[in-house]
Amino acid sequence: MQTVTHRSLPFVAVTFALGVACGGAQDPEAPAADAPAAEAPSAEASGTGVAPDGSETVEQAAERALATIPATGQFEVRGTKIFDPQGREFVMRGMNVDGPNWPWNRDVAQDARLIVDVWKLNTIRAASYLRTFAHVTNNGDTDKIVDAYTKRGVVVMFGLQDYSGKYPEGEDLKKIVEFNRGLARKYKDNPYVWFNVMNEPGTCAGDGSVPAYWYTMNKAVIDAIRAEGAKNVIVVDGHGHGNENCGGGDLIPEKASAVLTYGQQLLGADPQKRLVFDYHVYWFRTYETSGNKPAVANTVRRMRDYLQRVAAKKLAIIAGEITNGSGDGWCVPYGTQAVLQLAQE
Repeated sequence: MQTVTHRSLPFVAVTFALGVACGGAQDPEAPAADAPAAEAPSAEASGTGVAPDGSETVEQAAERALATIPATGQFEVRGTKIFDPQGREFVMRGMNVDGPNWPWNRDVAQDARLIVDVWKLNTIRAASYLRTFAHVTNNGDTDKIVDAYTKRGVVVMFGLQDYSGKYPEGEDLKKIVEFNRGLARKYKDNPYVWFNVMNEPGTCAGDGSVPAYWYTMNKAVIDAIRAEGAKNVIVVDGHGHGNENCGGGDLIPEKASAVLTYGQQLLGADPQKRLVFDYHVYWFRTYETSGNKPAVANTVRRMRDYLQRVAAKKLAIIAGEITNGSGDGWCVPYGTQAVLQLAQE
């Protein structure tokens, strides 16, 4: 995977790569091969974490000197930017990993050193399930994951995956609320734990307009988290499997984007004003055949226009999933190529 930082566009972004996102259907009941994490040649680099003796690294000292807001001990979201508890601008670089009840069985806590010192990442998104799988024995201990990463200055974002493509109501919504409420109660004193309300809510229907329930559902979870006294950052996925692009057309219609339609209203409803929005890049691609260069250029233009409109509303947004696919289907890599190209602007 490739991590990127957008340089000139007035927004903050991160790329994650989730292994099951592309490459064909994945049977969650089937255990995946437990391949070891790869070491890069630069394994001795000090990275962005603490030094081996627990002291501040040279890189950290330099970053501290560049703090742009007063340190509050919490992550702060100011317009399009995120700042860490020391007041430094925080540009997320991360990847998706196995979380509680995820159907792959790798113990992710063991990879903390590699993720920090080799990959140079500062965020993981722990994909989580409420349902359980008989063959899964790792990652049920959230304290183990949180301790392994947050003590190294890495954000751990828990995101529930059970209801992808749906708008859960009734008892299902209560389950999402209670999942996030439990995490908030447990980790409200650790600002490096973030709560991703749920993965990829809703699917495209009718004229592609975002239902008002997107706002209602997310607000219910936000209210529950805040009721526990948690000041942590909350991450909210866009509409239409998170892709924000149900309306079709050359550019993203505002009615098809939950972030553009309801983002400011939802941010205003959060008493802590610590919301970050999340889009996934799969449906940003255009429909030309694979290998057609204008397809990439059109996807770049579409994504740039969308992100500029989000920025104009002074909302912080991240790219929570990118594609590792190929070919002409929904997982063509144009969205990923667009993210990488925009990172160079």
